[in-house]
Amino acid sequence: MNLDGYIDGLKNDGRFDSVGAFSLDQARALQKLRRYQISDPAEFSAALVASAVASGAEWIRLETPQNAFRMEHNGRGIPHHQLITLFSSLLVTGPDQDLAPVQELAHGLNALLSLSPKQIRVTCSGLEEVVALVLDSRQLIVKRADPFEAYGQTVRTVIQVDGLWRSIKQRLVRGFGNRPEVDTLFRRCSFLQIPVLWQGREVDFPSGIPMAQTVAKIGNPPTLPFRWPDQVLEAEGPSPAWVGFCTDGPSELTVVSHGVSLTNSEEELPEGIQAIVYSSDLRKDLSRAGVVNDATYQSVLDQLKATSWDLLESVSHNANRNPYELRRAVLRSIEKEAKKAKERWDADLSERLSQAARRLRS
Repeated sequence: MNLDGYIDGLKNDGRFDSVGAFSLDQARALQKLRRYQISDPAEFSAALVASAVASGAEWIRLETPQNAFRMEHNGRGIPHHQLITLFSSLLVTGPDQDLAPVQELAHGLNALLSLSPKQIRVTCSGLEEVVALVLDSRQLIVKRADPFEAYGQTVRTVIQVDGLWRSIKQRLVRGFGNRPEVDTLFRRCSFLQIPVLWQGREVDFPSGIPMAQTVAKIGNPPTLPFRWPDQVLEAEGPSPAWVGFCTDGPSELTVVSHGVSLTNSEEELPEGIQAIVYSSDLRKDLSRAGVVNDATYQSVLDQLKATSWDLLESVSHNANRNPYELRRAVLRSIEKEAKKAKERWDADLSERLSQAARRLRS
């Protein structure tokens, strides 16, 4: 018997460790979580990818047949004791790398429940146990069996969703021939460091990050999946990051957590700065689509600002080596930063940036 046949046999065999309908209180709690957590149900796909990356997956395979969704990866399976308390993990605050795979999975499945699929099935097969979770809007069932003894790789997780995008309203949202969950992956998975196969072909995710004209590096971040110039500055900081100055576009901070990006405008960064931070230690907000502005975040932001000022100042020291358009854009950004420093009574920074501005003007 092959592994697929063995896993399918869990439908009838194995032992029930957790079975039952959601209580009224549980159903209300999940609906309330959905109301505050899920702004776009199609984001479920990004959460499932983040769960796979957090579990140490080396590859991800996706299939999106009509009205269904299937993901498979070879990361470590989520253990039985975490699956039977799946949605309780969403109430745990603060980053927890051991809990991250189940938190991201719970967030993705909760988003899926808002689409009222016919059934969701998660199978985690490992060397010590095989656990199958079956979920719909009424109940959650968890079964566990002894591991399947076979040659070769037996560690994998499979997530199968059936009866997806069925209602008329969902079909209108989906549009003719569109897959919102796939669009989400293309928008938020540009920084994945592992291959993703979709419909049997490896995906080359596009990047929405504009081209930088001058670049700084903090720590030892992963190689960018797109082309930026070689860095002219290097710095140390609490989280590895790339900092680029772009003559066009607003200042933005992109946090890459478990391979999935969260991008927000950041008014504290100088105009034109694009910062890409790799960190799974920053705490996500309740929606898991943004980062909480706490002391850890502020420490990262302070390092990004300091590196940004150094990067802008470096252009003034090497004015003749840089094109006119870059010098003009940097001058505009420096003058705004000098004014903000003066308004908050930071005389040293204000004077430093004003000197850089004078060098550029001359």
